[in-house]
Amino acid sequence: FARPVINSVLYVNLMLRSADSLLLVDGTAALFGPNYSTAIDGNDAIKFPNFNESIAMVRYDRRMAIETRPFPALTDTLFLKMTYLASQPYVLSVQPVNNPDGTQAWLVDKYSNIKTLLKQNDTTLYDFTANYYDTTTYMRRFMIIYRKGFIATPVPVQRNAAVAKTLNG
Repeated sequence: FARPVINSVLYVNLMLRSADSLLLVDGTAALFGPNYSTAIDGNDAIKFPNFNESIAMVRYDRRMAIETRPFPALTDTLFLKMTYLASQPYVLSVQPVNNPDGTQAWLVDKYSNIKTLLKQNDTTLYDFTANYYDTTTYMRRFMIIYRKGFIATPVPVQRNAAVAKTLNG
């Protein structure tokens, strides 16, 4: 029997804080799988412009609502582009689903020079403030960089009584 292919997804949502909740403004997603190409093709969805806040992934200078690609390799990067943000606080909500084992991703904030390790199996929330009159505060501010990490497995240590007696006197 052939094993089913389980694709990986990364959802990135642009949110507004409202009292004690988050309001969805716009979103984008990257789908990863062995049958996807690095080229823009029929599996990808182009992002259509709107007149309000917007977030998209950028691939070959094209704004993508949904980007499909092979599983992340060393230093693969997803570039985010936001438009029409107001001068107010926002939240990026980044949620991986079926993240490949040993793969780690960082959200890089180029404006404030902060790198945030994304949670493997949970949503990462990242607060930032945009200034409508200064597009460097939001337009091409963020990217997500993948790195292949290693999974450390603890090895039990046996206490040697003779060494412990010597060290402890």
